[in-house]
Amino acid sequence: MIIVGAPVCEREWILRDWFDGLAHQEDFPPEEIEVVLNYGHSKDLTRMSITYEQMLSRFRKVTVLEDEHDDHLGHRLWTLSRYATMTRLRNDLLAYVRQESPDFYLSCDTDMLLPPHTLRILFEHLNTWDGIAPLTFMTPNGEHFPNCTNLNGTRQVPEKTEQQHAVFGTVLMTERLYRGADYAPHGLGEDLGWAENCHRAGLTLALCPDVRIKHVMQRDDLETLDVRVGF
Repeated sequence: MIIVGAPVCEREWILRDWFDGLAHQEDFPPEEIEVVLNYGHSKDLTRMSITYEQMLSRFRKVTVLEDEHDDHLGHRLWTLSRYATMTRLRNDLLAYVRQESPDFYLSCDTDMLLPPHTLRILFEHLNTWDGIAPLTFMTPNGEHFPNCTNLNGTRQVPEKTEQQHAVFGTVLMTERLYRGADYAPHGLGEDLGWAENCHRAGLTLALCPDVRIKHVMQRDDLETLDVRVGF
């Protein structure tokens, strides 16, 4: 069984596409996938979109964790206090996943859309690593900022699947990984704090450039072709 989880706040504009990407994975029928979303109060129809997906019953289960704090934002503002919020949300998701004990946990941000071959290729390349990420990009244009930091501390798209110091955005985790490291605040993002905890625990992370997913950073880009990833 796979659990797919993410924090969510004011993402009504993309949630249907996000759910559809999960529901159409090759070799992984949606009835084998559980989805858990850590929901922060939203001014749009995010909660209704999740309820609609629950009614469709495509997945094994769609669970909503209700985060009652008042520090949620629907727009992008990355500060240390914001990273602390994201740390709390992601660690609450980890606590749920650890309780449910799935075979694998896919942490997949709701602004990242998966092509149908994502899970199949990630599992083909997982090998001896504890976690693996598909390739995406953290800026609207160019390939200078992939979702990884390599072992010498720089960012570069690898030519083949290889170990990284940090991966983020979407990560497939083994049980050893999702049990072995918590997220932690960091000046460059809670994913970097998590990666440092992984390193200290002897856990290994890799990035697979053979599958590229679409990072949609604003509503207007949802229907726009991202030539870097092919859709």
